[in-house]
Amino acid sequence: MNILKRIKISKKESCPCGSGEVFTNCCRNKEFNPPIETKKPPEVLIGEMMRKSMKKLCMHPDQQNCKGIIKGAHALQNNKIISLLAGDERHVYLMDTKRSPLIVQLDNGEQELIIEMSKTSANAATTETCFCDLHDNIAFAAIEKGAPDFDETSEIMKFIYAYKAFIFEYYKVWMSMDIFRTQFGKYPTVFSRSDMVSRYRNLQLNMKEFDSIKEHFDKKILAGEHTGVTSCIIKIPEQINFSNYAYIAPDYDLNGK
Repeated sequence: MNILKRIKISKKESCPCGSGEVFTNCCRNKEFNPPIETKKPPEVLIGEMMRKSMKKLCMHPDQQNCKGIIKGAHALQNNKIISLLAGDERHVYLMDTKRSPLIVQLDNGEQELIIEMSKTSANAATTETCFCDLHDNIAFAAIEKGAPDFDETSEIMKFIYAYKAFIFEYYKVWMSMDIFRTQFGKYPTVFSRSDMVSRYRNLQLNMKEFDSIKEHFDKKILAGEHTGVTSCIIKIPEQINFSNYAYIAPDYDLNGK
């Protein structure tokens, strides 16, 4: 991607608002709300919008059979990992995405964003509204309450742990793109700035990558299969009071390609 395309919306590309029309026939020539004035970095602005605009929707591929409320599903198991960390007080510390990050000005002129830690109830820790009650119970039954501890020989467990880490990150990326599109339709002047367009390009790349992985997981889940995922397990010889989940795109696969 050349530098100009990285920071500018082309007249002939699909409009970032998500209408399906090309930009020149859509938001480029419409009447809009007055632009919002802000000097905040795009990461902070998008983060604030996400906290106000998170949608509740089920990420399970069998959405036509959703039942129950869209619940605050746990990315880390409440009855296992979080309970171990929380102890009798039933509280843990985690990065607080509901608070605006601290913006630290560095000597080189760049800005560093620092997410503060907060004491949080175990029941509210690592939750996202991305599964209905039925599918939350079905999709993760093999690793939740009543299930044995992690078994490195269990293909089902390894598959579901990988899926759980992935789908919670997918939900946040999908939500970021949805919010960007909505806000672009309202404030194209602000969201056409070079820093915002650069953010949009990153979201486009993330969605392209995430959608292909989600397609694989969706097919396997609907077929009742647990294949296509290679796991690399690293054992720590002692217990530590820390846990994490993440999905990232490595530059190389496990075979070095």
